[in-house]
Amino acid sequence: MNSQDEAVSGRLKKMIRPFILRRTKREVLKELPDKLEKVIYSVMEGRQKELYRASVQRLKDSLEKQTDEEFKTGRLQILAELTRLRQICCDPSMAFEDFK
Repeated sequence: MNSQDEAVSGRLKKMIRPFILRRTKREVLKELPDKLEKVIYSVMEGRQKELYRASVQRLKDSLEKQTDEEFKTGRLQILAELTRLRQICCDPSMAFEDFK
């Protein structure tokens, strides 16, 4: 990751921090069993990969052009774009109605 990407990433983390609340299960309900995680890697291919890369580039370009004031007022839009990227990763049809 180059320094420009790191700067944009840092700005993005600052911006979404107020909207993300992290709690462990122990903080919420002590009787819950331990969390079991299974990591499964999959590779995006073809059209899905193209859509994801284009969406990432569009978001980066948008963030780089914003002033600090626009950055502060556009927080919800950035969260929406991050959700859209996640949807493309899961299944592009979640983000694009006509995707087949």
